[in-house]
Amino acid sequence: MVAPNLPLAPLRDKELDVWVTVRVRLTEPLPSADDEDEPPLVGYFQNFGIRLPGPQPKRFLEQLIPDGSIDWSETEFYEVDPASLERDVRNRISVPDENGIWYSSGRIYFPADGAG
Repeated sequence: MVAPNLPLAPLRDKELDVWVTVRVRLTEPLPSADDEDEPPLVGYFQNFGIRLPGPQPKRFLEQLIPDGSIDWSETEFYEVDPASLERDVRNRISVPDENGIWYSSGRIYFPADGAG
């Protein structure tokens, strides 16, 4: 059940609120912003809170990532009650956008494995 102070309407039939930690492999590496001698960045991690229309999270998530491919072996998702999340996250929950996203963290980029 969603806490009354959150900007989320009650779930409709077959909807799910899902917490996702996604690992994305970029299509094109990015230069490191910190130091030009550093290896290029090849991917990132990002957290999402998403209201899904049904039980197909993989297919739905693939449509949300335009800049690379999802590494499913390093990606986690599970059904969540948004009211149970940490207060810092709850304070950043918004009305779901057209893709159902009600929370989005920043990205944490990483270089190629073994680099740096």
